[in-house]
Amino acid sequence: MGYIFKRRKPRSLAQSMVEFALVLPVLMLIIYGLLEVGRLIFIYSMVTTASREAARYGSATGLNAGGTPQYRNCAAIRAAAQNADFLNVIEDANIIIQYDHGAGTPYNGSEPPIRGYPTPFDTCTGAIDNGVQVAMGDRIVVLVTAQFVPIVPIVPLGPMTVRSANARTIIGSVTVAGEALPPPPLPPSDSDGDGILDPNDACPYQGDQGYGLDPNGCPLPPPDSDGDGVPDASDNCPYQGDQGYGVDPYGCPNPTPTATLSPTITETPTITLTPTETGTPTETPTPTETYTPTITFTATNTPTPSATPVNCTLLRHSSITTPNNTMVMQINNLTGAPLTVTQIYVQWNHDRGHQSGGDKTLRLQSISLAGVQIWAGNASGPNLVAAYLPSAGITLPTGTHSIVFTFHQSYDNEDGTERITMQFANRGCESYTLDSNAYSPWP
Repeated sequence: MGYIFKRRKPRSLAQSMVEFALVLPVLMLIIYGLLEVGRLIFIYSMVTTASREAARYGSATGLNAGGTPQYRNCAAIRAAAQNADFLNVIEDANIIIQYDHGAGTPYNGSEPPIRGYPTPFDTCTGAIDNGVQVAMGDRIVVLVTAQFVPIVPIVPLGPMTVRSANARTIIGSVTVAGEALPPPPLPPSDSDGDGILDPNDACPYQGDQGYGLDPNGCPLPPPDSDGDGVPDASDNCPYQGDQGYGVDPYGCPNPTPTATLSPTITETPTITLTPTETGTPTETPTPTETYTPTITFTATNTPTPSATPVNCTLLRHSSITTPNNTMVMQINNLTGAPLTVTQIYVQWNHDRGHQSGGDKTLRLQSISLAGVQIWAGNASGPNLVAAYLPSAGITLPTGTHSIVFTFHQSYDNEDGTERITMQFANRGCESYTLDSNAYSPWP
């Protein structure tokens, strides 16, 4: 029995075109819907990133180029949010910057502008808002809002408002328990030029120049009879220093005049011969004793100055005070010698030391020691190191004197971080630091 196979009739091209035409709108609607949903998700992610970056910038510690804290720099906070806007849908007017006292702040019943956050105590307005005052633990809250509008309203997605708020705690200042860091140490030096740095040199202050040893076994320096820092071999006038009493016939300075005793007149009788009587007596006068004064001078000893080590442990200092717009510490130099200053370190309450008005900062403008100004500028702090070469002649005289730091406005708030240290170049004081934090009996 045979089989009969029938050949299927092929589909016509017109039928395929009709089917494609029926499916195409649905396919295009699905593709367009996916694109719009993707754009909505991208805008949401962008708004979230913008609020987070703006809050991060505003909560950071630091000052801008004009000396303004970052949490007051409204324009820079908005710019940080705009940096995340790749589709240009975020307007400055839709960035709200507010400040609250933290998540635990009691809710007072009124609706805050930023939903879900406590009632704010201030809002950042304008480019720089110096009226904003925050304390430790306060937060910055940034709300960013953008509008999503479909390009073609053919999908079941209407216009939407996309908003995101982020909050961060503002770190204005941190109080660290314990002692403040010491000033940076001076770099190692080789005082005697023998190739061994001072920390490893048993006798760092003079080289072995063939003048014997001192009682500690260290080489003695070349003799300097007048103590002017020039060895006798190179000194034209090695036996006296220039003390303001003119010069001698050789051009060398005269020493300090020494009071001597008045000359003593001694009587030396002169013996004359007895006159001889002659045949004709001649009247002769009676011999008279004459006196020849001899002037003698009492010899005086002129002390020769010598460079001796200074005991800097005899320095005394008072506590730090802050009268008006200054920070002052008194120093009593009991060493018996003027001290050459090589470094001064100061630390102060730079960001909240002033209490009235919008500007709470303190900028250091000058330093004076013993009534002489030794530094001038406009330092924002929190600390400053002023270093001097010994040749600069910055000295602390003997007796009681004050070191005064002057600021651009009154010092109203001592926070306990205030500190002053000084270092000196005198022999015996190289490793000593006068520190206001170290106990010193006063007066």
